[in-house]
Amino acid sequence: MLGYLTQHYERTQSYVKTSPLNDTIQARLDAIYVSPKVQLISKVEGSFQITVRQITTYTEFINVKQSKRLTFIQGEAGTGKTTFLSRLVMDWCYTSSSTTKQDPSSTEETIGRNYSTRAKNTIYFDDVATLKEYKFVFHIVLRHAVKQFEIEKKI
Repeated sequence: MLGYLTQHYERTQSYVKTSPLNDTIQARLDAIYVSPKVQLISKVEGSFQITVRQITTYTEFINVKQSKRLTFIQGEAGTGKTTFLSRLVMDWCYTSSSTTKQDPSSTEETIGRNYSTRAKNTIYFDDVATLKEYKFVFHIVLRHAVKQFEIEKKI
């Protein structure tokens, strides 16, 4: 199942639309990707406030020890939220495929060195070995599953 999931993501997430007017104009994600500026929003007395702290690694973005907490990505239209999540999914595919094809004890240094040849424009979120902690990653586009309320049906 893991192999089918990574193949599906490589087919569906490795290209992104580059024109808001024409859905057929696409480019490879790793050829045009630029890491977004991600800032932490904290909850203070029932309201959310943007902090000055910039998040630059997957370790900060996804705290593996607290993986049951919710993470929200907020931003204006066209700022790269979907592209960032597509990149996260592709990074996970790379770590899961490198783990299954090579030695399962692949180190962060080995994964990062091998991946750096594939990801040219990345200076942030390059700690892809962090994603190795997750056996499965599900990319669900909520705008396509508006009437679904159960996570199993969304997947």
